[in-house]
Amino acid sequence: MIDLKWGEPLAIYVDGEGEEAAVIQELDDRRFAVVSDTDGRVPERADETLYWSLYIVDEATEEGEFQWSVTLRDVAEWQALAGAEPADAEHIIERMAHRRAENIARFEEEGPR
Repeated sequence: MIDLKWGEPLAIYVDGEGEEAAVIQELDDRRFAVVSDTDGRVPERADETLYWSLYIVDEATEEGEFQWSVTLRDVAEWQALAGAEPADAEHIIERMAHRRAENIARFEEEGPR
């Protein structure tokens, strides 16, 4: 597992243990993101591809419901998008959604890599 100090200012923590562990980024009281590697696990290297997946907490069940995800090149790209000012939930989600739209457009143009 990589050293998670890179995420301290961005409100992340590891939830669970072993195969069940996940890196959680708290956005606000009703939204959070899971940051994972390509296998859906806690990232082991800062230079590997990441998935940032948005969840909204259902008020009735208090469970997180998956909304969408975006592929990021590495921890540096995640830090740039999640740590840019303003760094509130709305702007982080907006930047991630923009990157997702860019990824979709690139895939439609270039096809799979």
